[in-house]
Amino acid sequence: MRRYDVEISTEKFSTHTVFINRIPNRSLGFTISSKRGNIYIKKVDTEPAISSGLKVHDKIISVNQRQIAGLDHVEIVGLMITSPSTLVLTVERRISPSDLEKADLETAINNSLLNDVSIERL
Repeated sequence: MRRYDVEISTEKFSTHTVFINRIPNRSLGFTISSKRGNIYIKKVDTEPAISSGLKVHDKIISVNQRQIAGLDHVEIVGLMITSPSTLVLTVERRISPSDLEKADLETAINNSLLNDVSIERL
């Protein structure tokens, strides 16, 4: 049997587009915070944010397809609160090590790299 060692980096990210449909006269349901020039999701606590797929610690990359790099906190909030009925956020999300392990194993299986290796889900 061959042995494969997979090095897992905790610094891998994936990009997601999140659609938040406004509810009239209500908040968007999340809180943001600024850290080192970046905007992160601090809290997701009510609808419509809960059902949108937005997650705590997501880093906001764009608001309604407008890149936010170089904008300050107040400008970004302004873009969000003046957006049309659907707010579109592009976010960067850290991929957890367990997700990477699953993805690496699936890739290895799909690429037939694990010949002569027994795999069993426990």
